[in-house]
Amino acid sequence: MKTNIIIARVSPLIAAALFPLVTSAFTKNLCELVNIVMYYFDVAIYMIIALATVIFIWNVYKYFFKPDAERKEAGLYVMYSVIGFFIILSFWGLVNIVKNTLNLDTNAPSSFGTPSSGSSCSSAPANSGLNLDNRAPITAPSMHL
Repeated sequence: MKTNIIIARVSPLIAAALFPLVTSAFTKNLCELVNIVMYYFDVAIYMIIALATVIFIWNVYKYFFKPDAERKEAGLYVMYSVIGFFIILSFWGLVNIVKNTLNLDTNAPSSFGTPSSGSSCSSAPANSGLNLDNRAPITAPSMHL
């Protein structure tokens, strides 16, 4: 009974999350599909980090302003959140240290597969509203007085 309630609450969220992926099923090749999936993974990572931050702030609030019964549980959540944030930032720092030490190129490849295949696609999904192929050069604004 309890699992049916959970499934009933979670399934609309899953359907809403997968709707953009299903509607963009008209992709031309595997490269575009991979770019779409990578784009949605990037958005999901940002949303998970934002949710973790909100939960952390809510538990800090509970720790200081709620009765002792909830205070102990909130304190555990705060401790685990701090440990999790430390681990995330540590991995992020290690990746940047390795990237900068080895002078790795962070630009995305322009195509997948062999160079002779001729397949090329942009690094953003076709429906995202980002047109990365026809970018205008960025120039500094002029200061005319």
